[in-house]
Amino acid sequence: GLKSFHAGDHIRLDIKEDKGSNQLQDVRGSWSIGVNATYRFLILVLCALALLGLATAVTKGAPLKLIVGMDNRYSNSKFQVALWFWIVISTYIATVVFRVWYAGWDFIGAVSIPQNLLVLSGLSALTYGGAKAITTAKVNAAANPAPAFAGAVAPAANPDPKNAQQPGQESFLKDLVENDVGVFDFGDFQMLVVTLLAVVMYLMLIFHFLGSIAFTKTLTLPDVDTTILAVFGLGQGAYLTKKAAGNVGTS
Repeated sequence: GLKSFHAGDHIRLDIKEDKGSNQLQDVRGSWSIGVNATYRFLILVLCALALLGLATAVTKGAPLKLIVGMDNRYSNSKFQVALWFWIVISTYIATVVFRVWYAGWDFIGAVSIPQNLLVLSGLSALTYGGAKAITTAKVNAAANPAPAFAGAVAPAANPDPKNAQQPGQESFLKDLVENDVGVFDFGDFQMLVVTLLAVVMYLMLIFHFLGSIAFTKTLTLPDVDTTILAVFGLGQGAYLTKKAAGNVGTS
């Protein structure tokens, strides 16, 4: 009976055609198995903890250092790209684990990322790179101001244009929603909310997706809807515009 089957077994049926002839054929279609909520939750958590453990080892016990900027403040752009990378890679690993666990090593890999999810991941990386480039350019300009006209003496350089904090003064929640002078910044707050919304929505999608593991040659992760993609893109664009338009040390 069915109890004699094991993970990785393939099914072939002996189909009887007209005129009494028999022919052995592969069964075509999508085969899948259900996974209960407890297993889904545990595997997702274990995969996320494995990545967190790797980050902890690399940073010698301080993984939050990965999202601290040169001014010793938690960086909003670093946080959102690190969080999104953590979630996407954790869910990818969890999907591969379930395929191998239930279907065998023949189904390892071959898990692809859909278009909108790929674009959203690229936007987070682009925002981080753009924010870094804007800040670096402004810091360099503030530290080395050009003279107002030919032959004039350049004004004294600002030794600390980013108002850097002392190490150990980081405050996770405050740094993510306040600018460099400690004032609430709506642009930072907006990007934080949009990032967390995208993460929560995607976690709900992947949790439902892992409830049925398909034994197909290739598998595509669930895609985010265009609304989340559009809102995410608008949030990132607003953040970069704010960084470009604001003065260094206040944006």
